[in-house]
Amino acid sequence: MLRITLLLLTLAAYPAGADPWWRPGGEFDLGLSTRSEPTARVDLAWPALPLAADGALRFELGAFGYVLPGKRPHETYAALAWRDRVRLGFIRPAYDDVLRSPLEQAAPNLAYQRAETGRAYATTTAMRRTAVPRGLSVRGDHGALDWAVSAHNAPVDGYASLTAALRWQGPGWHLAAATERLSEDGTISHNTKIGGGLATPAARLDLAFFHPAASGRPDALGLDLGLPAGPRVALHAFGELTRDPASRALGIGADHTLGRAGTLSAAATRAGRDTALHLTLGQRF
Repeated sequence: MLRITLLLLTLAAYPAGADPWWRPGGEFDLGLSTRSEPTARVDLAWPALPLAADGALRFELGAFGYVLPGKRPHETYAALAWRDRVRLGFIRPAYDDVLRSPLEQAAPNLAYQRAETGRAYATTTAMRRTAVPRGLSVRGDHGALDWAVSAHNAPVDGYASLTAALRWQGPGWHLAAATERLSEDGTISHNTKIGGGLATPAARLDLAFFHPAASGRPDALGLDLGLPAGPRVALHAFGELTRDPASRALGIGADHTLGRAGTLSAAATRAGRDTALHLTLGQRF
């Protein structure tokens, strides 16, 4: 775990203008918790390798998931991309493009335990059961509106899914929605999420409603409220609220910005009957 962290932080320090092929883009969070072993969350993509002279056709690599002692619960991506709009291969679900859980950065170990709440079935089954689906995705934009659709098939695990996502944004605000239709063992089910956010110099608020029926998890309201407390410090309250107190996860914390793209976060959470303290080192590439 330590060697992975040092490697990724070294890559982040490499001058951005150089843009070597091995320098990834994305996010990395290493979390320590009083209630679990160290947990790293990885969401990275490597620069595309051109396969045509004009760069229209490229080969892409990426990964999302968690690194825990003795476990490697992750999903890997490898796809052919045409003009950054059409992808074929082992692709990212459109469902994961919007409305992520507020736990992912503040408490990676909790986010791992509850990944089914906000992530696509195609993602979490790859993490839990090594059922890596193949598929096709198309993405586009029309002014302030971004959209994406993706189709996935995992013949070994016996399921297929279709996902779609929309994001409409303007100065200081955004609205988003996503849905996933799952076909498994002759049964049709759905995951859905909808929400948005506002950001002003005085505060930031993100809300999302998660309906992860296909993933077998209860409905949840995602909340993330941030308040600036200094030039590099922000306080925030976050959580996933459910009807059953035993399945809720709530927290408060503080983030300290490190350099241009690093963050050190401290948080306290209450998940069910468990209370925990978390310290997370994050890096954006």
